[in-house]
Formats: sequence, structure tokens, C-alpha cells
Amino acid sequence: RSNPLQRRVHGGCVAKRNFPSMEGEAEKKYTTHDFSADQKWQSYLNNLYPMPPMNKMDKFKRKWFKQNVDSNLSLEPPVAPQAAPRPSAQSYSTGSASYSAPPSSTPTAPPKLASLANLQVALYLLMILCGFLYLIPLLGMESAQSFYRRMILCAMAASAVNLVSQFGMPKFSQDYLRVILMDDSAHFLFYCLVFYSSQPISAAMAPLVITALINMADQLKAVLPVFAPAIYSKLSGRIQQVIANRMLLLQYRGLIEVVLAFVLIVFSFTPAGSFLTAMMYLQFVRLRYMISAFTRSACHDVGAKIDGWLAYPMVPGLLRTGWNKIKSLLAGFVNTDQQASQRPSCTIM
Repeated sequence: RSNPLQRRVHGGCVAKRNFPSMEGEAEKKYTTHDFSADQKWQSYLNNLYPMPPMNKMDKFKRKWFKQNVDSNLSLEPPVAPQAAPRPSAQSYSTGSASYSAPPSSTPTAPPKLASLANLQVALYLLMILCGFLYLIPLLGMESAQSFYRRMILCAMAASAVNLVSQFGMPKFSQDYLRVILMDDSAHFLFYCLVFYSSQPISAAMAPLVITALINMADQLKAVLPVFAPAIYSKLSGRIQQVIANRMLLLQYRGLIEVVLAFVLIVFSFTPAGSFLTAMMYLQFVRLRYMISAFTRSACHDVGAKIDGWLAYPMVPGLLRTGWNKIKSLLAGFVNTDQQASQRPSCTIM
């Protein structure tokens, strides 16, 4: 009995199994497979940590599909046939003279990523300018609040541009949503929505400014050496300084995020505060706690600090009891079952 995978000779011709057609059928099944409705794929995707970026998602999909649905699928996507290159110039001769037509030049747009980077830097600079005019109302007190709103809008636009530059245009798919929810820009897009509808809060500007400095440093380091080397030579020291202190800036940002939650909760019981804003912001902190290691670390640090303050003998026991109940409530608010199984519970949230 012959092996079906073994080559056989018929009339001097070598015949073998038609593997390309099997791969083609597997490719068709892969492209028509509804991954959003496949519970096994969704379970596999939920267990991936960290979440792969959107441009690597196809690789994970193919690997899972090959192992669980059709083993004939190729791990490499099919390569589209390339069109024949157009001639750069056309030559023709008349008698003894020969002529060469100039090559057809198609105007090329600047690189997409460079354009988005320039737009993002411009939005961040405008955001910082609006924040400055809010804190120091050079144009009058009446316009200060409008500059606060404009600052928030610029931050929202910059976050949206950053998401597009990393993950492409928005797609109506669970995979795309799951990937962008792992990114800081999506978190701060929601952050801006929370504070745009609230009364101006100066402390809320600090995380936005820190985020702007970090992202601008990354964008300028990538763009300026190519498009403006003279400017980069003057700013390179400052840019490198921000990049070198990135971890420290992120720690400060996480600490401000947690402290701001307490400020909003306290202010929600005053006429100037809003209970709805406080609840929406707690949702933001909950998301940050599940994704950002810096926010989780800030939760531990702030919780330990408050525990230390309340440990003094002169502190009434009623305060300690109340704080322990608040800790339990906040811990139940931010910790899902999945987070509880994967990470240690937070001492404050």
C-alpha cells in the first residue's frame, strides 16, 4: 500500500499530491471565518497578554486557525502579484538622432506617519498653549474657561491621531476594540470626555501635559532628524532628557491619576463638584488599574501611605474602620475575576 504523500511515476511523469489547492481552500475558509462569533478564538484572545498590536493580529489568527480549524493553512499570508514596473523613460529614434522622453513623474505625498506625527505635535503644542492661557488669563477671565475646553479638545484630537497612526482607521470589530483598549491614547480619550463636561479642574491638566511631553519627544525624535536636522540639533538635548525620564514621568502621572480620584470624590459632596464626573472618573481609574502598571503601583503606594497615617495611636478607630470599608468597596469596584486570578489585589483600589 503506497503512501499518499509519496511521489508516484505514471508513464514517465512524476505525480504528487496537489498541496497548493489544499492551501487555497484553507485560505478561503480562513478569510470567511467569523472570528468575532467563535468562542474558542475569543477565549484564546482573552488569554493573550500583552495584547498583540493590530499589525501582528493576523499572525496570531493564522496560528490559532491552523492548530484548531484547518492544518493546511499557511502561516504566511498570500502575496499579491506585483504589477510589471512601468518604464522610467521612453526612447525612440528618427533617422540618425535618438530621443529619450522624460520619465513620467507622479507627485509623491509625504509619508503618512510623518504627517500624522506633525499633526499630533501641533495639537499638543496648541493644547499646552490653551492650558497656559487658562492658568494665566492674559486675554481676560471670561475667556479662561473657553481655553480650558479648547485644551481638552486638542488633547482629544491628539489622542485620536495617535490611535490612527498606530492602529489605522477605526474598524467595527471586537479585535480592533480590544487592541486599542490596551493603549494609553484610548484611555486618555475617555479621560478628556470625562473632564470636558465638568467644571474646570486645574489638576486634571497635569496627566495631559505629561502625556503630551512623552509623545512629543517620541514623535520629534523620529521626524526632526529627517525633515529638520538643524532644529533637531538644537532640541535634541531636551528631547533626550524627556525620553530618559520617561519612567519617572509615568510614575508621576499614575500618582496624579489616583490622587485625582480622591479629589473628585471629595468635591462631589460640594456644590462645585459633580457626582457623575466622579463616577465616570472612577471608571477611568478602573481601566487604568487593569492595564497600567504605573497606576497599580500608585494605588499600592497611596494605600500604604494612608494606612501608615491611620496607624498612629492618636487616630480614632472610627477613621480606621471607615477607611477599611472604603478600601473594600474600591477593591471590589476595580478587581474583576480575571484580574484577581492574574494579579495581586490592590491595597487601595
